[in-house]
Amino acid sequence: MDAAVVPDVRGQRRAAPTSCQMRPSNAVRTVWNAGTIDTSHLGFRPIQKIATIHASSGFIRGIPILLTRLRRMNAWTAAASIMILVSGAIATSQAQQPSTTLSPAALKEIAEVEAEIDRIEAQTLERLTELPNNQVDQIELLGKLMLYDKELSVNRNQACAFCHMPETGFTGPVSELNRTTGSYPGSVRTRFSNRKPQTHAYAPLSPVLHYNPGQGDLVGGNFWDMRATGRRLGNPAAEQAEGPPTNPVEMGLPDIACVVYRASQRPYRALFETLWGRQAFVIAWPADVEQVCNQPGPPPANDPKPVHITELDRGRAAATFDQMAQSIASSEASAEVTTFTSKFDAVQAGKAQFTPQEQLGYELFRGKAQCNNCHRDGGPGEDPLFTDFTASNIGTPPNPLLPYYAEQRPDAHGYAANPAGSAYVDPGVAGFLSTYQLSASLPAWMRAGCRSPPRTRGAFRCRRCAMWTSGHIRPSSKPMATMAISRASSRSCISTTRATSCRAAAGTTPARA
Repeated sequence: MDAAVVPDVRGQRRAAPTSCQMRPSNAVRTVWNAGTIDTSHLGFRPIQKIATIHASSGFIRGIPILLTRLRRMNAWTAAASIMILVSGAIATSQAQQPSTTLSPAALKEIAEVEAEIDRIEAQTLERLTELPNNQVDQIELLGKLMLYDKELSVNRNQACAFCHMPETGFTGPVSELNRTTGSYPGSVRTRFSNRKPQTHAYAPLSPVLHYNPGQGDLVGGNFWDMRATGRRLGNPAAEQAEGPPTNPVEMGLPDIACVVYRASQRPYRALFETLWGRQAFVIAWPADVEQVCNQPGPPPANDPKPVHITELDRGRAAATFDQMAQSIASSEASAEVTTFTSKFDAVQAGKAQFTPQEQLGYELFRGKAQCNNCHRDGGPGEDPLFTDFTASNIGTPPNPLLPYYAEQRPDAHGYAANPAGSAYVDPGVAGFLSTYQLSASLPAWMRAGCRSPPRTRGAFRCRRCAMWTSGHIRPSSKPMATMAISRASSRSCISTTRATSCRAAAGTTPARA
């Protein structure tokens, strides 16, 4: 699950596009994965959302121009009404307090999601009786089995898929959480992450993190804060998959050896050994391995690797853990997840045509609206992925309902996820950069954990390090469009977005955390 963008974010990323795997019965759970605010009293048709809970951490997100059809209002009146609506929603949410107690509505939806995960896992396990006849399909099958395996969490109640379900574009499927907290509970249900789950559809297309001198920017990586660089495994998606199993607020196992041990007990073990070798699970497990792995992480400070195995077995467990992650990344890159099946793709392939209104919207997307500056739809040497794989802070405010703010006291297991409580400010990409050994070829300001050099950008006066350090907001490195558009233009944007929405995430932000 990794959560995603953050309270007072210091470096949001634009999301890689989402998938078109949405079941009709779940149409209300859009791929944008955001909560609807009722706007009927303002004269808007609630066909799409006029203001959404931010797709990356439950923030009120403002005004995606493609979100709603306008009627009985001109664009200026509509914009003013939207700002009043958003301000009111923020004021309402600020009157409430964050809580780590799940509501009855959330618990009901979680039970439904868990049942659906069980159904998909059972259906996928049936494929083990008659394996695909090629290695690529086999490794994708293995990865999918692990993605839907709840046994890989400390309490055996949370699969990776809990935060990455197909009906919501492989991100969080619980509408009640998307509407309020944004972030999701972990295997220990009173522990919430500080960020919302990103989609893992199309995420494997992100390149290994690198500095592009031409752009003057870091490009690639995975997680909202880029920390899954891909430099070790050559695959950011695989390195991202290694985070949640031992994250105390996610799947919660205390040791990567526990992940390997649990996998060794599962029905897909034989397939794993066929693909990766019989040595994968030849490890002398200690007698107390079950007891140790049933204790939620983090491990004690004086015993950071609580599964006590030999040095050689530790190395084998680490290699097997990497292979598990690479299998998961293969599943995420499969045609089942990264589908390229939107109307936009059909148009690109010459198998469909935009309607006149869709074509007008596309021209606006590439022209006056400047969407294409960041949501790249192709260019010299580029595929149309609707992202540029960089990070930006768009100045999104904190979500006061984020349960992470209430995790300042030790829980029943003695763990306090957020000692700072309500004073917490997520460092975003800066937190990662401050601990990562950056190449000496990068600019000094970037090695220091900063996102931009000291200079003015547009109407914002930005000080050194303003992007990812607390107390300052730095705009995107590319100017964001501020404009008034006509009713016809807004409708064209809606039409174009519908043609691409099976692939593109809503709005201008997501990233990895």
